[in-house]
Amino acid sequence: MALPDAAMGVQTVALGPEDPGQLGSYTLLGKLGQGGMGTVYLGRSETGRLVAIKVIRADVADDDEFRSRFRLEAETARRVARVCTAEVLAAEPDAEQPYLVTEFIEGRTLARFVAESGPLSAANLEQLAVGVAAALTAIHSAGIVHRDLKPSNVVLSPFGPRVIDFGIARALDSASNLTGNLQQLGTPAFMAPEQIQGEPITPAVDIFAWGGLITFAATGRYPFGDASAQVLLYRAVNEEPRLDGLDPPLREIIASAMLKAPSARPTAQQLMLRLLGEPLSTEEIDPEATVIQVLDGWKLPAPGGSVDGTATRGTREPLTAATMRGGGRVPRSGRRMALVAAGAGVAVVAVLGAMLALASGGSGVDGNQAKVVDILPKSAAGLDDGTLVYSSEQDNKKTIYSVRVGPDGPVGQPRRLTGDDAKPDALPVIVGPQRKTVLYTVIDSSPSLVAIAADGNSQPMSLFTSGPAADIAIAPDARASVDPTGKFVVIKALRGPNDGRAGLYVVAVDGSSVRKLNVPDGATDPSWSPTDDRIAFFIGANGVDGGALFTIDANPANAGAKPVQLTAGTEGFDADPCWSPDGKKIAFRRGFGPDLAEMDIFVMDATPGATPLQLTEAKGRDQDPTFAAGDTKRIAFTSQRDGATNREIYVTNANTLDDAHAQKLTAFPGLDATPRWTSG
Repeated sequence: MALPDAAMGVQTVALGPEDPGQLGSYTLLGKLGQGGMGTVYLGRSETGRLVAIKVIRADVADDDEFRSRFRLEAETARRVARVCTAEVLAAEPDAEQPYLVTEFIEGRTLARFVAESGPLSAANLEQLAVGVAAALTAIHSAGIVHRDLKPSNVVLSPFGPRVIDFGIARALDSASNLTGNLQQLGTPAFMAPEQIQGEPITPAVDIFAWGGLITFAATGRYPFGDASAQVLLYRAVNEEPRLDGLDPPLREIIASAMLKAPSARPTAQQLMLRLLGEPLSTEEIDPEATVIQVLDGWKLPAPGGSVDGTATRGTREPLTAATMRGGGRVPRSGRRMALVAAGAGVAVVAVLGAMLALASGGSGVDGNQAKVVDILPKSAAGLDDGTLVYSSEQDNKKTIYSVRVGPDGPVGQPRRLTGDDAKPDALPVIVGPQRKTVLYTVIDSSPSLVAIAADGNSQPMSLFTSGPAADIAIAPDARASVDPTGKFVVIKALRGPNDGRAGLYVVAVDGSSVRKLNVPDGATDPSWSPTDDRIAFFIGANGVDGGALFTIDANPANAGAKPVQLTAGTEGFDADPCWSPDGKKIAFRRGFGPDLAEMDIFVMDATPGATPLQLTEAKGRDQDPTFAAGDTKRIAFTSQRDGATNREIYVTNANTLDDAHAQKLTAFPGLDATPRWTSG
């Protein structure tokens, strides 16, 4: 079969008898390369467009969890902004051997260019640094971590650098039959310490790899020298990168990107801000056009059809303001944004802000919500309706437990879900209709939201580490509540993106969107209805002498919605709202007396002016109510009763005052608190 003119000179291996000749509507022309995940083919669409097709090897494809994640992540990859990346065109997760189709980028990989022509010139190095940071910003904003950023995964196209081979790394993690080396998913010369040590993977691993990649492009050397894989891995964990030969301003930026602690590294967007100096004019700079200006004048020669056989590349139209905006022309100032030099100020524009808002719509259970990738760890089976989660403090350590509750009390022993971390794990919440994930707040000097599989058999995953959500400052006592889809959370924050004020924020679990609700700054204790977009919360008044419950419609289509007051706030301190599973009632705790010495549980219809029904009356502090999952007849809550110094968890009737028969669920020699039976 003759190759089309556009593919003449492409280095491919002829198809063998074991290779398919056709995949869906794509005709295969040859093999571009082969690796641990499978084979990459050069293909042609029905319209004649050249594509690269990555076919996953058969043993990986046999894993059902892999196929499920592959479907989700491939769809997410198709939404990555078309800025310095290879566009993902299609995917077939249900094929006998799943495959991913991307555009074919013309040009040499960075690895091949440096091998043949030496390090990049200063101008091209600047453009490469900004272009790859722009690509990572787009990739991370879609909720994806590349995990294997390296010189052979960056193509120097006629129109600028393009990052390739992203989008299904997390799916591969789920395949139980992968080898340890493949599960690690990385290249030794560019792997971050936490990646090497098997710690949770975050976008910070790509930032570390960016530093190594730019070092290689500038010097022709790997950041930890040239040695065996084992030696390189040891050096990455225990030694500092070798950045001699780099210009001081760039060396400083790379050093910050390659810090050992993931949390200390800048985000991709912060990298952009550091790489770009102040505008040469005070006129407003368009964020998207800024990247176009940096890549303007890219003149790196690319031999016709000269490619690295392991890469995924092809031809595409030049990146312009029009293509980035879907045809809408963006005025261009004609000025370049120079790599930050000694003494230069940080750019005042939020570079690529538009890309970070790709999924800025927020939640909505009507099917029109922004598309959000489900990055959360999950257990194989969800928690049954009889199981609740709670925080328990024992031996001065707070950890998360689950326990099954039957009609007559606990069923079996509590199960510990989190480990002996020095930081306290508290304020848990069960996620989603399938109940396969638990979120909880880590309470320390910089509180964070973490996800684990509901059976505890996963590494904790820190959320809000990329995209707009990375700028959220979670309040120390903030418990997240989850929308009915399990894709959005509402949480109390002390600060939001762009110096947003304190308040309640709706955040996509993948970090791709953040939206502040139209509520007073002091609003707290949010609880999301399990049936729609109403969120209940409370606002304190006059210290601890009063506090009222409110609801607000959080659907982004109703951006002008205002809070609706449910309780007067004059009969006590009404707080800790939670919804019944049918979305018709709200339970809460009402506090009385100096310093809220007495607290009781109440329930009311979720309508303004409804009369609350008191459910508990025993002396003590009853709080943190939560309806049983799928059951409007029982409520669990925390209480300190009979002069006890420790809080314990009880269950009582949700429809009448029957405090005498409240069941005590826990009796640890510690503090058991904040139970959650449902998502909110």
